[in-house]
Amino acid sequence: MTDGNGSRYQNLFQEGFLNGLGAKKSPSPDQSVQINSAVLSKFMETPAIPKKRHHQQGTEEHDPSTSYTADHNLLLSNQNPQTHEIQPPIPVQQFHPETTTVPLAMPAAPESVFAQLYHPLYGQPIHAHHPALSLVDNSAPGPDLIIQNLLMTAEFFTSKAHSIVLSTSTFKGSQDYYKMIKIAIKALVMLSKRYARYLDPWLELIVYFKLAKLYFTETENIHRAEEYINRAMAISSRNNLVPIQVLSEFLAGQILEVVNHNLLANYLDNKIQHYSQMGYRSYSDMFLLLKLNNSLVTDIDTGLILLQNISHNVNINPLTRLLALIYQSNLHLYRGSPRHSASSLTEAESILNGFPVGTIPTQFTAMAYLLRYLNSIQTNDILKAKESMLLISSYLNSQQSLGWNLWQEDGTFTIITGDINYKICWLSSDEFVIMFYYLTGVHLLTEVSNGKKKAKKVFDKCLQIIEKQLREVEGLSESRRSFSMHKLHQVSIRLRYIKYNIHYYQSWMGFLNNDFNDINYLNEFMSDYNNDNLKEDEVYFRDLLPKVFYLFAAYYQFKGDIQASKYYYMKVRNLTNSAREPLLNQLDLGIGGYSIHGVGEFNELFVYATLHLLILNEFEAGEISKVSQDKSSSLISEYFKVRGQLHADLTKAFAPKTTSNGFAINFTGSNDLLKLTYHLLLNIFNDRAVSGEQHQQQESTNKVLIEQMGQIMENFRDATSFPFITNLINYLIYIGTDNVDQKNKSLEKCMAMISISSGSDNDRIISIFVLKSLIQHFWESGENDKASMAEMQLEYFYNTVGPKFDFLRGNIES
Repeated sequence: MTDGNGSRYQNLFQEGFLNGLGAKKSPSPDQSVQINSAVLSKFMETPAIPKKRHHQQGTEEHDPSTSYTADHNLLLSNQNPQTHEIQPPIPVQQFHPETTTVPLAMPAAPESVFAQLYHPLYGQPIHAHHPALSLVDNSAPGPDLIIQNLLMTAEFFTSKAHSIVLSTSTFKGSQDYYKMIKIAIKALVMLSKRYARYLDPWLELIVYFKLAKLYFTETENIHRAEEYINRAMAISSRNNLVPIQVLSEFLAGQILEVVNHNLLANYLDNKIQHYSQMGYRSYSDMFLLLKLNNSLVTDIDTGLILLQNISHNVNINPLTRLLALIYQSNLHLYRGSPRHSASSLTEAESILNGFPVGTIPTQFTAMAYLLRYLNSIQTNDILKAKESMLLISSYLNSQQSLGWNLWQEDGTFTIITGDINYKICWLSSDEFVIMFYYLTGVHLLTEVSNGKKKAKKVFDKCLQIIEKQLREVEGLSESRRSFSMHKLHQVSIRLRYIKYNIHYYQSWMGFLNNDFNDINYLNEFMSDYNNDNLKEDEVYFRDLLPKVFYLFAAYYQFKGDIQASKYYYMKVRNLTNSAREPLLNQLDLGIGGYSIHGVGEFNELFVYATLHLLILNEFEAGEISKVSQDKSSSLISEYFKVRGQLHADLTKAFAPKTTSNGFAINFTGSNDLLKLTYHLLLNIFNDRAVSGEQHQQQESTNKVLIEQMGQIMENFRDATSFPFITNLINYLIYIGTDNVDQKNKSLEKCMAMISISSGSDNDRIISIFVLKSLIQHFWESGENDKASMAEMQLEYFYNTVGPKFDFLRGNIES
């Protein structure tokens, strides 16, 4: 989800000769470099531009002027707005191993929200003492000078290609990009063929490794990447070059995941066991993380168990364990139990607080803040959500005062864990700001019904930032980025995904404000989707369809078109009740993925759609029973059959669960308001069906429920998305409680609620219930004038909602 702490898309460029034990950095693309023109002319002779590998767009650089500051006063329900909601995916970290005591930087991890842990290897430094690290030395012998020039040429043109990535939206820009990648590849190929006899094993291995990496990350020629990485591994094994052998084997695992992912599990298990037996725990952990990444796509159950094992392993490096706990907390929010998420996050925070300030990347703090904020939103804890909002706001201001100098353009940062460094792909500062605005807008939906417009302002501001970033990554406005075209595409998809989610919540915001006609916000997404404007990216946006259909269903339910409403609720259930075929590259986009999506009882939309369908089914069955004398008719039988399935699904979703596997527990146990809604519905339905001794038992159950409602209302202090919920509960407490003080308090709130200007039809229906009870109370207490006034109000409300119920009854299936 989310993009909040600053800039979400920053410097993925750390290619070239990276830092390594005293090694010099390679010159920047803008730095003049002496390159032997005779050497350069050699590759210009050979055309053959590499094929594009998944042309992707998207990345943004941080503009402090767009960052959030407290002066905006936009401060930024639920990921599931209180009575029905969806959970926006939050972006999470990814892991890329590097190296500390080894001259090579390990692979960079994928960039996705709670998804890919590793990304294709980015540039590796050459051994600190190797002459190729130096700039051109005119006194060097002929072959050595050429070798240095070729190495620098490959690094220079790779960097130069990345520096013009924003121009690739045009044909010429794309052509120039791949010409530069071609030159870089040709330089390395020339080294491997014409000058192989001058290369020592270490440098020869580096050349093959870089060729494999370029073919893997910049072209579609995956088999050539496999060929070169196999050569690199053979050299490293033959010469016992363990550090770089680990890097080569890691990249080989990433390539194997694409070529034949069914073989990857055994490959990784062998590497994990091998390095564990050799005593290289950090290397073993690196392959364990890659196995986790793959398992979460190909075998979700195994992946979740593996993640929990890593999180509970106190012998693992603290920062690696911290990442796993944060990842686990995020996944619990995305498809599991918010309470388990809070538990994992608390454990992560205890590790985080054990490090002195400034000794670990600030992104860990940002992750913890966002997760705590999202957890509060999803559990309807309005007060804690506000505390988190203010805390993140203060954090943003502090980072902005530092110029976001601790954040990279591509969202990566590095942590040191002994002999291996992990590069994490998370959010750039711009993305962090976007995510914060996004979550804050969702949080402030709780205030919409009170006439406040903070949520609208925050969403508008968030969309402004997103549109600015999209214009930049699409090359429509001036900006600079430096990373691969693959990264650019990822950023573009992620930005559009967040934009469509905001449009969804803007429509939902209108519903909360009693405006059920304002679904125009969805037009852009539906138009793009229906007209194939999303093209090859369509598959990444399909999981937005259940959200859109859910809004359509709520819209038709409000209009009284019960058949259309049922149709769309059923579509939501069908789309969220079974897993889809996972996509290997979906998780590194930062928008979740089919493999980790919750389905059935673990999917909020499925549960909420089922609740609505049960209500509509009961209404229809009741109406048909009034006119049909044949209780065994096929129509009535069908209604009872559907009702049985809906009840079974809800019983399963709300049943208490006791298991050591936290991911086997869903979200319903963490949301008191949702549980109350469900049990309230059950009691209403049961009240109509019981008699005799069962009735006395039902009354006892009702009293327990009334007590629970009173406690929940006290906890929420009326801070819910729908005044309707508050009003309904106050009414039920008034008619059901034996506590005189509680009854009088609820009566006062009911009296205050009733007014001619009551906005929505739902409010008017509750007013009808209240007025009928008040009329009886007034007549019994001799307050005849009040009773007459209440009857006039009752007649008014009957007249306003009567036509809707007439339409409803005419719309019942017959």
